[in-house]
Amino acid sequence: MAEIETDVQSSLRAIVRYTPNGPEIVETTDTISEENGADASTLELFRAVTDFRFDGTPFGRHEVSIHRFDDILVVHVPDGENAGVVATFEPDADGLNSPIDHLLEFLRDRY
Repeated sequence: MAEIETDVQSSLRAIVRYTPNGPEIVETTDTISEENGADASTLELFRAVTDFRFDGTPFGRHEVSIHRFDDILVVHVPDGENAGVVATFEPDADGLNSPIDHLLEFLRDRY
């Protein structure tokens, strides 16, 4: 567990908690803190991730969504209808990407 926590901390970019009162930046890295706020593409990604819901599915409650792009890994953990946490990570986070890589390899090799 300590290894996973180290991987998470070393690759973390930002954590944003959102509620009906709006978003709150909980944690950021030094490089992001030095920038003058989030750029338009980051805000667009945040809105897209938090606006999408799986309400009313026959599979139960939506617990987490993981979105991996070339330049970023995004984890969204909804908490009710209008609240949750969005965390962004470096795209090359080995400890975080390993399970995703195994799933992709399995699917690409077979299908």
